[in-house]
Amino acid sequence: MSPRRVRRCRSLGAGRSPLFPYIWAEAVHAVRHEVAQTVTDVLERRIPARFLDSRAAASLADQVGKLLAAERRVPAHEVERQVEQFVADVHREREALGLVTGATA
Repeated sequence: MSPRRVRRCRSLGAGRSPLFPYIWAEAVHAVRHEVAQTVTDVLERRIPARFLDSRAAASLADQVGKLLAAERRVPAHEVERQVEQFVADVHREREALGLVTGATA
């Protein structure tokens, strides 16, 4: 994604979480040009968000799912399954590491 295009479209240049050094354009680029196919593919392989802050990455899963639905025409039920799976995996991982406190993941 060209820097010029990112400057023209403010939403592409916006960060999706203040905890990550990545901008939304990187997720869009991963889906459009690196053939990212799943929520996990974007948030683990293309943008290592899960490894930097798994809880923040889980909070982005729904947005990434919507991106996949729009760009890759992933059916709604599949997007929902991927988002639920990603969030559940993050929760299990945080639980195993003793990072879950009360009702928060």
